[in-house]
Amino acid sequence: TRHGVRRQRQMCIRDRSDPSFLNDLASFYSAEKRYQDALPLFERVVQLAPDFVEGAYNLATCHLNLNQYERAIPALLKISKQAPDLLPAAFNLGVAYNRLGKHREALPWLRRAYPLANENPAINVELARCYFDLKDFGQSREHFSRLKPIDIDASIAEEMAKANYLSGDTQCALTILAENIAGKRGEVDNLRLLQADIYINIGQTDAAAEALELILDDTTNELYPAAANLAARIGFANGDKLRDNMEHRLVNGPVGREDEIKLRFGLAQLEDRSGGYAKAQGHYQIANDLQASRAVYDRQTLERTVSQLVRLSEYKDNVESKLASQPTPQPVFVLGMPRSGTSLIAQILNAHEAIRNAGELGYFSTLSVAIGGLLSLEETYPACIPMLNLEQLEKIKKPYLDLLKKHGGDANYVIDKFPENFLHIGLIKRLFPNALLVHVCRDPRDVALSIYFQNFSEGNAYCWRLTDIAHYYVQYERVMRAWSDYPSTNLFNVGYSDVVKNMESITRELLEKLSLPWDAECLQYYRAESDVRTASHWQVRQPIYQHAINRWKNYPEFTEEFCRELEIQRRRFGLPEVY
Repeated sequence: TRHGVRRQRQMCIRDRSDPSFLNDLASFYSAEKRYQDALPLFERVVQLAPDFVEGAYNLATCHLNLNQYERAIPALLKISKQAPDLLPAAFNLGVAYNRLGKHREALPWLRRAYPLANENPAINVELARCYFDLKDFGQSREHFSRLKPIDIDASIAEEMAKANYLSGDTQCALTILAENIAGKRGEVDNLRLLQADIYINIGQTDAAAEALELILDDTTNELYPAAANLAARIGFANGDKLRDNMEHRLVNGPVGREDEIKLRFGLAQLEDRSGGYAKAQGHYQIANDLQASRAVYDRQTLERTVSQLVRLSEYKDNVESKLASQPTPQPVFVLGMPRSGTSLIAQILNAHEAIRNAGELGYFSTLSVAIGGLLSLEETYPACIPMLNLEQLEKIKKPYLDLLKKHGGDANYVIDKFPENFLHIGLIKRLFPNALLVHVCRDPRDVALSIYFQNFSEGNAYCWRLTDIAHYYVQYERVMRAWSDYPSTNLFNVGYSDVVKNMESITRELLEKLSLPWDAECLQYYRAESDVRTASHWQVRQPIYQHAINRWKNYPEFTEEFCRELEIQRRRFGLPEVY
């Protein structure tokens, strides 16, 4: 009661030197979710009794409830030393690190708290999320699977489905979504959206359209922009109505920055498909400008890295000859600029019975950031590559081979289709000197516009400005020209337009490079069972088409802006000005 609270305050004034009393009063405020009132009292408790573990723990918990994770961590670390058996403190420490994006720091603390998981399902949830953010989708899936049905709401069901999907079990992901969607509507629209995206990925566009329709019925739905964007990408049956509704939402709202970006990219795709290139250009311009306003593309850092990579191409030693030269399965690296056709090549090869496509593993990009700490190196990446000894090379090679086996099963070859692996050729060749590098080339003008027309979900800070795309393209050219000068690189160049015009001939050459027999199924690549989790997943589910060639001609203003910067950058680095 109010009278009781006033009395407690009066007592508090009288008993400010009693840490036990202050702790109880602060705990009362915390139970009422009055954390701002509780905080100074808990701070006073710790000041009066530094060794009072319960008070210190309550203070740290109060910081967590106020989202003050940086302030909670030192207190929790101290508590964990004072009382190592206090597992809730270990759990909260893992939560704090997780919220700050420090997932590797979070993991050991969450593991320490795991004995509490039977009584606290939040521990499995937190571990699942931590593993997911570390891109260990198999472990994430495992921890989600330990939850009881009563512990799973729509939000957790969405995360569970994503973990299963990204770990390779598409059917399980769809089952989770279907079970949690059944009999419900608005509160599970997030699940419907994910369901539609997965259906698109596996080529079931009718099922995707059915899932999207329930969201598209209401243009005021908060998920309408995302659903409309998906529908526009796959060519929704009623395109005119979709365009009208998207324009209505854009004008009448509600629409924030993210919604406007999705709507404009979707509208641009609809206009492009119907030949309305002028309108499409307007939408693409605004959408990219909105994205660019918050993106930072560091040209100088990339240039320095590429200069080191170019010098690295001239380095040779005999360390790699001591490594196992024929791992099973063997990696095949499909690389090049994003939107150059790498997904298409990977899917064609995946149709062969001896090859599996693991998709965009991203192992070497992640490793390039962590390698210094992992191996206690003094030199930064990529300058450290020539200095790696046999033991260090084996240490970073084994996890990658395990990853290949996980995705490849009994296949002879596993494709790592990560376009930006061109930035890691130096490390790849030290680990796998005999590996085939399939370099997919495409007209830079088509590449540039395809990037500019794609609403990438993360990363790729260069892709929102045509001038930045031109700069990045020239850095890519610098790397590839350097490695192309060395026959031992085992580099096979594939022209996107050549594949479109003569797919069988190119495919036969690729298979000969891998010493594999011809498999006619490669010509039916769009029917192959493989999840393509990239921006190109819809395109590679269709028979090969030619309308993506010379698409730049429909957008002369964009093309001129890109080409102008491309010539400037090529002159800077002494590259020939040819297409």
